[in-house]
Amino acid sequence: MNPFSAPVYNRSMARLQALALTHALVGLIACAPSILPVTPSTATRIDVLPRTKPGDSTSVLEPITVEVRYYAHSPTVTIVGWAPTEVAYGLRAWLRRDGSLIRNHRLYVSTYYTPARPVFTRAETPSRPLELTGIARDVTACVGGRPCSPPETFGAFIPDAVLRSNRDSLAVTFYDRAGRRLLITLHRDLIEAYLGRLDSVVAVMRTK
Repeated sequence: MNPFSAPVYNRSMARLQALALTHALVGLIACAPSILPVTPSTATRIDVLPRTKPGDSTSVLEPITVEVRYYAHSPTVTIVGWAPTEVAYGLRAWLRRDGSLIRNHRLYVSTYYTPARPVFTRAETPSRPLELTGIARDVTACVGGRPCSPPETFGAFIPDAVLRSNRDSLAVTFYDRAGRRLLITLHRDLIEAYLGRLDSVVAVMRTK
């Protein structure tokens, strides 16, 4: 047996699998409204109409923006969602190529959202504490067009079960050492649009 045949075959299969996943994601996203042009190495931006009524206090009156960022040779796919009325914070997830979630969902908040650089020591929802994620920088913040997601953020991880079980808006409070608080409210429309697009991508990835 040719000693080089197995590695070549494995590399070829890996390229074919990556290409198949890319085409599947393009096919999935092409069915959605308000879609931007997409290539195998960019992001697709989707505007998801809110389900709640305008009079509902938990609703966002404009479509929610959800981006699917994927690259043919990357081991992960990224989902990012935010409300157009407040682009400084939102939700983000990283998925493995088998569709599994890496850690938890990340609530991100722009470091420019507060007057001074944030130094928060804890975060919590009304029912449980959350794990802080520290400062993160995103070089692909504008890959899907403008308005961009924040290029530098702090945040906290929200467990999948917490995000899905919540039937209303989700309030997250950050605290610094002096006891000052920053309240971030994730509206239900944002949570539903973000999870809906994430679940659609996961369903495609798990068929590959």
